[in-house]
Amino acid sequence: MKKDTNQNLVEALDEVITERSVFEVLKQQIEKGSLPAIRLYFNYKYGKPQEKLDVTSEQLSLDFKDLVKFE
Repeated sequence: MKKDTNQNLVEALDEVITERSVFEVLKQQIEKGSLPAIRLYFNYKYGKPQEKLDVTSEQLSLDFKDLVKFE
């Protein structure tokens, strides 16, 4: 979608939907135990959890002694 189209949509929605009503529906869904609503709330409040990359591999075999030279 183009930026102008998005802005027009936001303006049109703002005429019929208030932020307070959206927050109230979100609150109701959280109180019902809706996992998507809870996830949405936490993602905005605390940010999405960082993805962790597992760098271990059975194909890669390194010995710490080979990486560090002692003098």
